[in-house]
Order: sequence, then structure tokens, then C-alpha cells
Amino acid sequence: MRLKELEGVLQQVETFQSPKVHLEQYATSAQLASHILYTAENSYDDVCGKMVADLGCGSGVFTIGARCLEAAYSVGFDIDEDALALASQNLLDFEMDCVDLVRCDVTVDSVEVSDASDSDDGDDEEEEEASDSEDDDVTGSKGDSKETDVGDGAACAASELESARPGTTSSAANPTAIATATAGGEDGCSQWRRWKNQFDTVFLNPPFGTKANAGIDIAFLKRAIQLSRGAVYSLHKTATRKYIKQLSDKQLGVACEVVAEMKFDLPKTYKFHRKKSVDVAVDLLRFDCSRSTMLAAS
Repeated sequence: MRLKELEGVLQQVETFQSPKVHLEQYATSAQLASHILYTAENSYDDVCGKMVADLGCGSGVFTIGARCLEAAYSVGFDIDEDALALASQNLLDFEMDCVDLVRCDVTVDSVEVSDASDSDDGDDEEEEEASDSEDDDVTGSKGDSKETDVGDGAACAASELESARPGTTSSAANPTAIATATAGGEDGCSQWRRWKNQFDTVFLNPPFGTKANAGIDIAFLKRAIQLSRGAVYSLHKTATRKYIKQLSDKQLGVACEVVAEMKFDLPKTYKFHRKKSVDVAVDLLRFDCSRSTMLAAS
């Protein structure tokens, strides 16, 4: 698939109607996502035939794009039930198979399932606090997710990934059935470890981190490295490049490469945003996890 064709397909992906500020939900544009995926495939052979994870999948743009480039199997992770419902509908609209969606939290060691959707109580207070900062350029729905089978993804997964998947209950008669991971107890706490090193490639556009959410970008990055046995592609503010490269070398035990310098077009999304849009300078970073040592015992 050519770049323009991929971008055209991803432009059809429905995005957030009511994004949540406390999750720093900003949609990754079709242009940005298509260039990242196309680069990963054409420069590094990291998509076609690979097991791919979309960490903080939001509406599922990387999940869908990876399958468009013939990834063998694609899994989207997000914390927000509404985002997962949107992603699920997008996957149905695109008639995608060999995909799963998982509800989980990257900041804890269990894949948890909640019957109640995330409460928006206190959003106004968080928005007011966020308005005090000009760091309005936080990125996309990058939380974690609820396990949702769309299509017969299990039949498409390689045996080693299938055996590592958390226990799910999908229905062949109902391909949109929500399958939930084990929550709580010893089994729940082991869920993330069961996904460890099960993906060839992980894509993420993590939250940049507001004052109330500092460090969440690194939490996402660490989780992505834990999941990958190959490569991680992640967007980070260019201003943090030196810090992240030092972190990856000294603490995370992975090689970090600046693949591209890009602009993240941040449209006016929340009421505290004063400008119609802001261009944020970001780096597309590629982390080589094939020889990762620091997180091996995670």
C-alpha cells in the first residue's frame, strides 16, 4: 500500500467526539500515523507479517494502519472504555480481522476490568489547573485498555502470542463480543507479564504529561519496551530528546534512534486552549528492544 493510499484510509477513522483531558486524549492525525507506519515498514520491515501492539490506542488508528500494511496480528491497548468502544466500531466499519482490543492500565501490573466507565468528575478542576500551563500540547488517548475481540483474532495469532494472551472469552457467533481479562488476585497481577516480549513492534503516541500527570510518558515507554521483542516507535517532545536518549541508554538498556523530526498539529480541543492550533515539535523515536537487558526481569 502506498503512503497516500494509507493516509486516505486512515482519514476515515472516526476520532474522539468528547475527549477526556485527564487522559490527555488528542487524536493522532491520519497524516502523522501514516508516515510513522510507512516509515516503520519501508525503512525497517517492522510491520508486514509482524505482531503489532498499539499502546494507548484511542480510536485505533495505529491498530488499523498496521493491519492495512499486513501486520499478522494487531492489538490495541487503552484504559478508556469509551475510546475502546470507538475503536471497536472503527474496526467493524473497516471489517478488520486478526485484531484484539485490551482494557488495561500501563501504570499498574495488572490488566484490570471495571464495570463502570471512567468518571469525568473533577475534569473541570483538572482543566483549570491545566490552563495555568502553556503545555497544552499533550498527546493522544494514551491510556490502556479492556480486552475486546474483534473478528477471529485468536485464529490469526502466532502460537507463542496466543499462549501468552490473558484469558479471554470471545464468541465466534458474535465477533464484536467483549472479552475481559482476569482482574485482581495473583492472575490479575500477572497479566502484563504474560504479554511480555510478545510483540515484534509497538507503536505509541503517549501523553506528554501535565503537572498532575508528570512522568506518564516514561511509564508508557517502559511498558512498551516490556511488551516488545523487536522495536518500539514513540513520539516525544523534541525538547526531551537528550533526557530520553540518556534514559534509554543508562536505565532502559535499549538503543534509541531519532527516526524523524515532526510537527504534531494540536488543534483546539479543550476549553482552556487559547489558540486554534499549536504545532508541537516532536521526535519519532525508534527503540531497539531486541537486546534489551534493563527490563528483562520486569
